[in-house]
Amino acid sequence: MAIMLIKISARMVFVSFIGLHLSSGTSSLWTIPDLFSDNSLQFIVSLIASFFTTRFPNPYFDSCRSSYPIAKTISHIPPLKRHPRNPINYLDYHTHYGSSKLILFGYNKPQLVLTPCIVSSLMPPRVSIINKDFSLSKLAAVWNSLNGNLLMRPVGVRPFNEGLECSVTLSNFKKATTPEQCRILYLSRIHNFSISEHKEIDNAISFFHLNTIPNDLNFYVYVRGGMDVFKLVYRPVKFSIVTHQRSEFQGMYAFLLPFAAPVWVILFFFCIMVTVLIQLSKNKTAGLAMIDDFVMVSAILFSQTNGDSLKLFRGRNTVAKPVLTEPVVPTSLAELVDSNLPIITTTSYSYNRGVRRRQSVLKTSLIPSVTLLTSIMKSQPMTNAKISFPVDGTFSIMDYSEDLNLMTELIKIYEGRLVINGNRDNTPFSYITFDIRYNDFLSPIFHRTLTHLEAMGVEEKWKKLQTRKMTAMQLYYTKTPRYRWYFSRREEKSMTFLTRKLHRFPLNLCKLYLFYA
Repeated sequence: MAIMLIKISARMVFVSFIGLHLSSGTSSLWTIPDLFSDNSLQFIVSLIASFFTTRFPNPYFDSCRSSYPIAKTISHIPPLKRHPRNPINYLDYHTHYGSSKLILFGYNKPQLVLTPCIVSSLMPPRVSIINKDFSLSKLAAVWNSLNGNLLMRPVGVRPFNEGLECSVTLSNFKKATTPEQCRILYLSRIHNFSISEHKEIDNAISFFHLNTIPNDLNFYVYVRGGMDVFKLVYRPVKFSIVTHQRSEFQGMYAFLLPFAAPVWVILFFFCIMVTVLIQLSKNKTAGLAMIDDFVMVSAILFSQTNGDSLKLFRGRNTVAKPVLTEPVVPTSLAELVDSNLPIITTTSYSYNRGVRRRQSVLKTSLIPSVTLLTSIMKSQPMTNAKISFPVDGTFSIMDYSEDLNLMTELIKIYEGRLVINGNRDNTPFSYITFDIRYNDFLSPIFHRTLTHLEAMGVEEKWKKLQTRKMTAMQLYYTKTPRYRWYFSRREEKSMTFLTRKLHRFPLNLCKLYLFYA
């Protein structure tokens, strides 16, 4: 039985290796109404041999996009391999560039359509019988059901953290939660594939490269290598000023400042009254229990929150507060440069220089941040490249906005410092990262799943969880007991995903990398 390749895309191409022969006594595939509606058909009769599989453009789509004559079109559409009857023709289909679906059928029995499983030769093709209700949508559904399960075939992912954990609890907050990698981990659970960080693995069926900073060289290599960009992230760079609190914000006066004396008396009276009502509702009253209830009621009323971080006061705040002006600091890049304030930045990225090199995020990002925070807490001068400057005064932090928010949040938690953010878009600096993948038959399947993931808002939740876990992790590494309080106040509903073994890095092997201007 002769084999034919059907490519389902915006337009459809048919390549006949032996010849077109339709029996007049059988139901013809071409006479069925609406089977190929809204598709252009090109019939090409040719026998071309000596074809080698490659990841480089094997331009199935070129003929669809072009309006070349038949002679030129034939030269750009090779058969799948040396012989059309060899099963290897479609078993190696994952090595070809293009997202088309592979459908097999015979000329003598065009009413039978075979949908192969590309990822495994152990699963037989699905046989469909053409009838009047047959449509391309049903054919696509059969294809997705067979090829949506990758049967634990390896997929290369770079970079990938072995200690990745995409759920957040107090017990595993020290494990990394990276939204880009959690997205691929989610794909691996849905489509049942294993993750390998090494691109050179022989039987890898696809490949992802995450958080790539584009330049002319790598963009050309990726595009020529049959890879497509599926995610672009714009990362603006901003700065904030770290200075000291004014004297009226310090000491007991800062605690009493928000309310006047009559307001404090009323609040204290209501705390006592609510505590008494709680004791009356109990069968028996104990002294320690009364003190515990009083502390809990006071905490709820003063912090305007309950155990689930739900604000009790939703209306307008009618308490008159004194108007306090912030110190004058630079709010634009020009003012920052003229002020001669030290500028600290800690944002880092991974790179390859000649050879593949895996860099530890803990060493190049986490530990430098911990060392920076420790120096700020102890008012120790920062030193880098034999140049030091004091941090006990006013200085600036300039980073990618998410890293900047993390650092300023930690400085606020440690107290004693005032953080003033500059104007929105206060620097002209920004950079773009993109995530890329092979453009193969899995691209539409992965794209559909990732689209659903983004529409549900799960990816945005991962970003928030990453920030909260990183904050608690920094507090933990600086031996600050407040990390439990911070984490419990900020905790979200956990999502259960695949758990991997945490890879620990010794802190004494980490070095400090700081860049300043």
